[in-house]
Amino acid sequence: MSNNLWPSFENIPDIKTPKSVLLEQAMYLENASKNLLKVQIATGSRAASGKETIVYRFNIIAPFLGNYSFSLLTLEHDIFLYPLLITCQLLNRSYNIQTEKDFFEILKTIFNDQKTIDTINNLLSQSKAASQESGKT
Repeated sequence: MSNNLWPSFENIPDIKTPKSVLLEQAMYLENASKNLLKVQIATGSRAASGKETIVYRFNIIAPFLGNYSFSLLTLEHDIFLYPLLITCQLLNRSYNIQTEKDFFEILKTIFNDQKTIDTINNLLSQSKAASQESGKT
Protein backbone atom coordinates (compact mmCIF):
# COMPACT_ATOMS: atom_id res chain seq x y z
CA MET A 1 0.00 0.00 0.00
CA SER A 2 1.36 3.43 -0.89
CA ASN A 3 1.31 6.60 1.19
CA ASN A 4 0.38 10.10 0.11
CA LEU A 5 3.70 11.81 -0.51
CA TRP A 6 2.18 15.22 -1.25
CA PRO A 7 2.28 18.08 1.26
CA SER A 8 -0.91 19.71 2.51
CA PHE A 9 -2.26 22.45 0.24
CA GLU A 10 -4.75 23.79 2.79
CA ASN A 11 -3.13 27.19 3.19
CA ILE A 12 -3.27 28.51 -0.36
CA PRO A 13 -1.69 31.98 -0.37
CA ASP A 14 -3.91 34.94 -1.18
CA ILE A 15 -2.18 36.77 -4.00
CA LYS A 16 -3.26 39.46 -6.42
CA THR A 17 -2.86 37.89 -9.84
CA PRO A 18 -2.32 39.91 -13.02
CA LYS A 19 -5.74 38.73 -14.24
CA SER A 20 -7.44 40.00 -11.08
CA VAL A 21 -5.76 43.39 -11.62
CA LEU A 22 -7.01 43.47 -15.22
CA LEU A 23 -10.54 42.58 -14.08
CA GLU A 24 -10.43 45.35 -11.50
CA GLN A 25 -9.26 47.87 -14.09
CA ALA A 26 -11.96 46.66 -16.48
CA MET A 27 -14.58 47.48 -13.86
CA TYR A 28 -13.11 50.97 -13.37
CA LEU A 29 -13.23 51.68 -17.12
CA GLU A 30 -16.79 50.42 -17.44
CA ASN A 31 -17.89 52.61 -14.53
CA ALA A 32 -15.99 55.65 -15.84
CA SER A 33 -17.63 55.20 -19.25
CA LYS A 34 -21.07 54.93 -17.64
CA ASN A 35 -21.26 51.47 -19.20
CA LEU A 36 -21.01 52.81 -22.75
CA LEU A 37 -17.93 50.59 -22.99
CA LYS A 38 -17.44 47.05 -21.76
CA VAL A 39 -14.25 45.11 -21.21
CA GLN A 40 -13.69 41.43 -21.80
CA ILE A 41 -10.61 39.70 -20.44
CA ALA A 42 -10.08 36.80 -22.84
CA THR A 43 -7.97 33.98 -21.42
CA GLY A 44 -5.95 31.51 -23.40
CA SER A 45 -2.60 29.79 -23.60
CA ARG A 46 0.22 29.73 -26.07
CA ALA A 47 3.17 27.48 -26.68
CA ALA A 48 6.31 29.04 -28.09
CA SER A 49 9.88 27.79 -28.06
CA GLY A 50 8.81 24.79 -25.99
CA LYS A 51 7.35 27.02 -23.28
CA GLU A 52 3.65 27.19 -22.41
CA THR A 53 2.30 30.59 -21.34
CA ILE A 54 -0.99 31.92 -20.03
CA VAL A 55 -2.30 34.79 -22.16
CA TYR A 56 -4.87 37.47 -21.28
CA ARG A 57 -6.29 39.98 -23.75
CA PHE A 58 -7.82 43.22 -22.50
CA ASN A 59 -10.55 43.78 -25.09
CA ILE A 60 -12.57 47.01 -25.04
CA ILE A 61 -16.04 46.59 -26.52
CA ALA A 62 -18.47 49.28 -27.68
CA PRO A 63 -21.92 47.62 -27.49
CA PHE A 64 -23.69 50.57 -29.17
CA LEU A 65 -21.32 50.31 -32.13
CA GLY A 66 -22.31 46.78 -33.09
CA ASN A 67 -20.01 45.35 -30.39
CA TYR A 68 -16.97 46.89 -32.04
CA SER A 69 -13.97 45.52 -30.17
CA PHE A 70 -10.26 46.16 -30.00
CA SER A 71 -7.52 44.63 -27.93
CA LEU A 72 -5.76 47.33 -25.91
CA LEU A 73 -3.14 44.97 -24.53
CA THR A 74 -2.05 41.40 -24.20
CA LEU A 75 -0.46 40.07 -21.03
CA GLU A 76 1.53 36.85 -20.96
CA HIS A 77 3.29 34.87 -18.23
CA ASP A 78 4.26 31.30 -17.49
CA ILE A 79 3.11 29.35 -14.44
CA PHE A 80 4.86 31.96 -12.30
CA LEU A 81 3.28 35.41 -12.31
CA TYR A 82 6.51 37.32 -12.86
CA PRO A 83 8.25 38.12 -15.05
CA LEU A 84 5.44 38.88 -17.47
CA LEU A 85 5.19 40.46 -20.88
CA ILE A 86 2.69 43.14 -21.85
CA THR A 87 2.21 43.99 -25.49
CA CYS A 88 0.16 47.09 -26.26
CA GLN A 89 -0.94 46.95 -29.87
CA LEU A 90 -2.35 50.49 -29.84
CA LEU A 91 0.98 51.99 -28.74
CA ASN A 92 3.08 49.44 -30.65
CA ARG A 93 5.13 48.70 -27.51
CA SER A 94 6.12 45.70 -25.43
CA TYR A 95 7.15 45.71 -21.79
CA ASN A 96 9.05 43.05 -19.85
CA ILE A 97 7.82 43.36 -16.27
CA GLN A 98 9.66 41.89 -13.31
CA THR A 99 7.54 42.95 -10.30
CA GLU A 100 3.98 43.78 -9.30
CA LYS A 101 5.03 47.40 -8.70
CA ASP A 102 6.36 47.63 -12.27
CA PHE A 103 3.14 46.03 -13.52
CA PHE A 104 1.00 48.76 -11.95
CA GLU A 105 3.29 51.48 -13.28
CA ILE A 106 3.19 50.14 -16.84
CA LEU A 107 -0.60 49.75 -16.79
CA LYS A 108 -0.91 53.35 -15.61
CA THR A 109 1.47 54.45 -18.38
CA ILE A 110 -0.58 52.62 -21.03
CA PHE A 111 -3.94 53.81 -19.71
CA ASN A 112 -2.77 57.44 -19.44
CA ASP A 113 -1.00 57.61 -22.80
CA GLN A 114 -2.59 60.30 -24.99
CA LYS A 115 -3.24 57.80 -27.80
CA THR A 116 -5.16 55.54 -25.38
CA ILE A 117 -7.13 58.50 -24.03
CA ASP A 118 -7.96 59.71 -27.55
CA THR A 119 -9.05 56.22 -28.60
CA ILE A 120 -11.31 55.81 -25.56
CA ASN A 121 -12.76 59.30 -26.04
CA ASN A 122 -13.54 58.56 -29.70
CA LEU A 123 -15.27 55.32 -28.74
CA LEU A 124 -17.19 57.11 -26.01
CA SER A 125 -18.33 59.94 -28.30
CA GLN A 126 -19.52 57.55 -30.98
CA SER A 127 -21.13 55.22 -28.42
CA LYS A 128 -22.95 58.10 -26.73
CA ALA A 129 -24.31 59.32 -30.06
CA ALA A 130 -25.38 55.80 -31.05
CA SER A 131 -27.05 55.20 -27.69
CA GLN A 132 -29.00 58.47 -27.99
CA GLU A 133 -30.10 57.53 -31.50
CA SER A 134 -31.43 54.25 -30.19
CA GLY A 135 -33.08 56.04 -27.23
CA LYS A 136 -31.25 54.02 -24.55
CA THR A 137 -29.65 56.77 -22.45
